Formats: sequence, structure tokens, C-alpha cells
Amino acid sequence: MQSFLKQHTKENLALYFQDKSYTYEWLNQHSQLTANFLHTQEIKTLAFCAFNSPVNILCYLGAWIAGVHILPINPRYTAHELIQLLKEFEPSALVIEDNRVTHELKESCEHLDIQIVTVDAQNPMEGEFWELLTNKAKALKETVIPRLNRGIHKKLNMDPPVKPQDNNFFCSDNSFLSHNETYTYHLTSGSAGHTKAVTHSLAQIIKYAQNRAEDFGYLTSDKLLVSLSVNHAFAFSSQLLPALVLGLPIYLQSKFSEAETLELVIQHKITSLALLPTMAYQLAQHAETQKVIGMTEVFGYAQNTPELNHPKASGKLFKSTRMEIRDEQNQVLPTGKTGHVFIQNEVTPLAYFKNPELSQRDLPNGWVKTGDLGYLDKDRNFYFLGRDKHIIIRGGSNIAPLEVEQTFYQHPEILEVAVIGKKDAVWGEVIWAYVVLDPQSRITESQLIEHCQTYLAEYKLPEKIIFMPELPKNATGKIDRLALKI
Repeated sequence: MQSFLKQHTKENLALYFQDKSYTYEWLNQHSQLTANFLHTQEIKTLAFCAFNSPVNILCYLGAWIAGVHILPINPRYTAHELIQLLKEFEPSALVIEDNRVTHELKESCEHLDIQIVTVDAQNPMEGEFWELLTNKAKALKETVIPRLNRGIHKKLNMDPPVKPQDNNFFCSDNSFLSHNETYTYHLTSGSAGHTKAVTHSLAQIIKYAQNRAEDFGYLTSDKLLVSLSVNHAFAFSSQLLPALVLGLPIYLQSKFSEAETLELVIQHKITSLALLPTMAYQLAQHAETQKVIGMTEVFGYAQNTPELNHPKASGKLFKSTRMEIRDEQNQVLPTGKTGHVFIQNEVTPLAYFKNPELSQRDLPNGWVKTGDLGYLDKDRNFYFLGRDKHIIIRGGSNIAPLEVEQTFYQHPEILEVAVIGKKDAVWGEVIWAYVVLDPQSRITESQLIEHCQTYLAEYKLPEKIIFMPELPKNATGKIDRLALKI
């Protein structure tokens, strides 16, 4: 891997955002300032919910340096979803765009004792976040952070922070935080309609970053365009982490836009970008693509490149990925046999946050029970055949049917509902809801969708609502979802 690595000089481009460039010197300095701010405010867990900007990356790096736990949140969440999440995880602070701060959110954060720090939605490089960073830094002078983890720069092959004598905003302590004490929680939907927080230690993340920098085949001459949210495990693991290891320039989009993405690719001669299937579909006619297969629990674990001579294979496992295919009795099956997929790699989760029962069930003995069905061939090519859970995957986003169903049940005229995924050529799957209404109800499909918009992000909304006199049931009285899929 050393042939790929390069010592990052201060002048090297680290970030390009909204027509402005930021060097690795700037990134190191401001990640240190962020760490100082988090420490002086006694932040234990930092949540951030904002579209892509340098702020997101500083939240990651600053928290890692300061030994603060991190909870990145999907910026597409509604206020209702966000409040429910904050009640469950109770972070010390929330970084969020100013136009997302509702009266209800303010009240909830006050009640939960969560500090809100805003970023200007129109210009993310302005706002309270930057004012607090600057003001706190000026007041710090020679402040020492006892648990400061300045070793993160060396681990990621970044330049060390500017020394205190070079800039008195920086801390003078050199003690190293034990990596295993700092956790990053990435969120994923569960089949029971409950959001899960996958727990990874900093040591795991660093190891994964170093290995993937080699597996992805990045060169030091590459330019990465990040269009997906870095709050999402995919962009975080397949782009942000390898870029920090190799010192590559990251071109940031606030969010994906086909026209803007194509313009950036052409203007800056982008060599690498990561997209969800629907986005890749929109751009497929313009460039050759390769596919990374992964999940929030273990990040990317396989890759399908143009050189892979197995057209039916989903991808070839990375060198550090261990996969077992097991039968219903949990016995490992031989090569070529279809069964339940279990995975192990550098970032096998330590646990699901505040969920010991789920951790014991789905993280058995250091493995991840993926809920997928598939098989392996003798060359470590993986063949994905479907999911043995009811999760709907729309455009690369996991959606729990139960979460959508619970939203329907909040309407008084709903007697029964079943939500399933229907195959779609563009999105992979779309959401259909089968609804039984109160006999006196006159509610329409558009009115029900409007009801759902209050509680659900746009990508979780049903594509179609089918009204039925009753739902099909199996012999035990449960809703027969398979019958609805046919």
C-alpha cells in the first residue's frame, strides 16, 4: 500500500466547494479548532444533520481528535423523524442548517439539553458554527485538551496539526486517546421499522480506510467528486476515508444534481465518483462505471469492476472480507450453494447502540447476519439473490415497511395497511401501500400521501396506494405479503 500513499503537503488541495478551494493545511487547522470547541463545550456525542459542505468533514475529524462520539444523520429526515431520533440517542449537540430549526425542534432540544449549532443553509461556510469556532479559538490561546487524539493525523497519513507556536489557537497537549473509546454511529433502517445505530470504533475505521485505499485502486493523481451525503456510510467509507489516507482532493456537492455533477466532472476532470444505483442509471450513458457492494454495518465489502469476467456476479470480495453462506441450521455451506449471508471484516460492528438484543441476534460471534441470500464461487465472487427480510431498497436507501405502516396508522380512518416493495426499472424498488379504510371514510390517495409527508422523508413516501376491502391473510392470520407482491 505504501506505493499509493503520499505525505500531504500543506499546499495540497483537500476540498473544493462552491467554487472555492481549501488546502490540507486549512483542513488540519480547522479540524483542530473544531476539536477545541467540542472539548471546551464538554460535548460527549456530536450529531450533525446537514447537506454536504466542509462542515460535515470537520465534524468527523474534530470529533475524532477530541475523543467525541459522532452521530451523522440523514439530512433528508423530516423534523418529526429528527426529533424522534434525538429523543432516542440524546446527543450533547446538534449541528444543523438554520432553515431546518423549527419551533418543535428548539423545544425538544431544550428539553433534552441538546445544544443547537446552526450553519447557514444558503452559504454553509457562514453561520453560527463558524462564529463559535472563531470566537472560541481566539479565547483559547494555550488551552490544553487532556484527551486530545492528535495521532489521528498520522494514522490517516495527514500532516500533523500546526504546532502551538505557529498558531496559538491550537492545543499544546500531545497525549493520545485510545481509539477504542471513540465511536462513530451510522444509522440504518431495521426490518422492524426501528432505526439502528451501527457502532464502529476509530481503530476499526482507520484500518478500513487504509485497506480500502488499496482495494479501490485509487492513485494519488485521482480527483474525487462526492455527490452523496458524507453522513451516509457509502460516501463516508468509499470516498472520504480513502481520500484522507491518500491526500486526494475532494470535490464536494451539497447534494446530487445530474446537470451540476456532469459539469463538475468535465470542468475539473474528475476521475472518481460514487453514486447510488438510481444516480448511476442517470449518468450511465456518460461514463464507464464500477459497483461497490456494501451495507452500513460493514461498509463496502465487494466490488464489481469492468474487468470482472463474471456477468452474473454482484462483485468480488475485498481481500479483508470474510463471507460465510449458512443454511437454516446455521451450518456453513460449500462453495456454490445458496444460503444466508454472514460477513466479517475490519469494521464488523461492536454493537448496535442501546440495543443488546439486536446485537446478540444479528452480530453473532463477530459476524454480521446480513439478511441477504446468495452464494460464493471458488474465485470469491459473490452472487446476491435477494433479501430474507422485508426491507425495501429504493434507489440505494433502506426503508422499513413497518415505519411507513405506522405513519398510516396515525390517521384515524385507516383500519389496516401493508407496505411492500415493487420492482422498478429505475429505483430498484418503489413503495406500494395496500390500505383498508373505515367504511365511512372518503379520504383520497393524494390526501393520504399528504398525511405521510408530515412524518416521512420524501424517499419513504408511497409511489402508489391501493384501496382494498380487506388484506389477504395466511393460515395464521398474518398479512400475506407475498400474495400482494404477485
